[in-house]
Amino acid sequence: MTSQRLLTRADLPRPDRVTALMATLPGHGAPPSELRAVLGFLRRNWRFIAGCGAAALVLGLAAFLLMPARYSATTSLVVENRRPRPVVEATSPTEDLGYVETQILTIQSDLILGAVVRDLRLAEDPYYDQGRSSMLGGLRSLLSGGSGTAGTGPEDMARLREQAAVERLRTTSRVRRLGNSFVVDIGVTSDEAEKSARIANAIAAQFVEDQRRLGTLITDRTNPASTTRIISPAARPLKPTGPGGAVVLLVSALLGLAGGSAFAAVCETLDRRLRSAGDVERRTGLPCLGVIPAVQPQAAGRPAPGSVDALFPAGSPWRHATEQPRSDATERMRLMRSAIEEWRRDGDALVVGFAAPTAGQGHAVVAANLAALMAEAGCRTLLVDADFQRSPLSRAAQTGGADLQPPIRRGMPGEPDFLPLPGPAGGPAAAETPRQRAGLIQRSAAGYDVILVDLPCLSGFGDARVLTEVLDALVLVADWGKVESEELVETLRGVRQPDAKELAVVLTGAPSHGGAGRRGAA
Repeated sequence: MTSQRLLTRADLPRPDRVTALMATLPGHGAPPSELRAVLGFLRRNWRFIAGCGAAALVLGLAAFLLMPARYSATTSLVVENRRPRPVVEATSPTEDLGYVETQILTIQSDLILGAVVRDLRLAEDPYYDQGRSSMLGGLRSLLSGGSGTAGTGPEDMARLREQAAVERLRTTSRVRRLGNSFVVDIGVTSDEAEKSARIANAIAAQFVEDQRRLGTLITDRTNPASTTRIISPAARPLKPTGPGGAVVLLVSALLGLAGGSAFAAVCETLDRRLRSAGDVERRTGLPCLGVIPAVQPQAAGRPAPGSVDALFPAGSPWRHATEQPRSDATERMRLMRSAIEEWRRDGDALVVGFAAPTAGQGHAVVAANLAALMAEAGCRTLLVDADFQRSPLSRAAQTGGADLQPPIRRGMPGEPDFLPLPGPAGGPAAAETPRQRAGLIQRSAAGYDVILVDLPCLSGFGDARVLTEVLDALVLVADWGKVESEELVETLRGVRQPDAKELAVVLTGAPSHGGAGRRGAA
């Protein structure tokens, strides 16, 4: 027996060993791992992402239908600085720019907008009032001591309504210069097409009149060309402003899909459970021999005695590889068989143990089906039930009607032999110690190419660690999406092993989609 030691994190296989193992398996020329990771993410989360997209689509449709229509109209002005200058004086571009910007601020001032509000009586329009006068009145009442009488007379209320309408008009209008030209656009948005055009033209007309009244324009007698004039009056808009229904729905759906994808990605980042070969290799450093879909039992039955197949009932998961040789799970287990055969050295017998961090994670089913596939490939195979806690293989064999009294149940050519270490209740093997059972496994290795041992769960059962001393390789079987990487590594830390022991992981119970093979679920 070689020297024993505890497994440390440094003992775990490095990515170069994983890469070397990949090169020996079929399907090594699969798509890039990044693409497989994205496709796997979409397969796992497409329902949630689609639901988020549908919900956002419904919300976008509701917002589009409930949102009132808005109409925009635009009036264009020419504003030029044509004051008399000496012939030798040149016009400064900075001076012209400042002049136009000054006129833009004048158009947006209370002087111009207030006159438009009074002329068109916008303070009485619900779109421009919207309760602002009531809020301003309440604020003024609060500042005056809360009496509710100071500054709230009819004239004050009218002034408040006018101020509210001016502010509303300022926020719903825009004044901008077109590039470096002297053309200024005055745009107004409101709830009615005719109203928008009327207000835009009124603002432009009021500005022109104000300029003329203040004497800032050069009179026609001095210069026939007026420096401020309307060149394009606002016309009644024919359709509402803003994106159409198709654009709103498209943007809503895209935002929902993007939000759902981001949320799902965050959840998967925080989720440490193992769901792919890539997860296993990145987080534990161990190679993943396969991601096996859930094996569903078939119609129950009872096989004829005379071979090891009589150990297990027909249609049971233990005989899945024999009864369904073309299934996705069987194909993936064949790839596992190829990887395990690479572990044999110089033709010596290979003892492989199958265990799980906790009970009930399918390691007995994997061992039984791999034994059948090994025997099918011509290997002299022995299947050992060493699970002292549950004895799943022996129980299934008893259900199938097999006689387990001989130490080794011999199979027909091309079929594995079976060694039930726990034995039937009260049998002689039941009284053996774990150390004696380990010695029995070593003695039974003579005459076999491969010995597959179904072990008890490694967590909280010290006898299972005794058996790992006689193993050449240990395959840890974990339920897909239920075991975290930290749990797997911590379980392996306490396993005593020879220096040359091979370690690998198999995920079982995965959704049955995607390509077959160990890299199919990466």
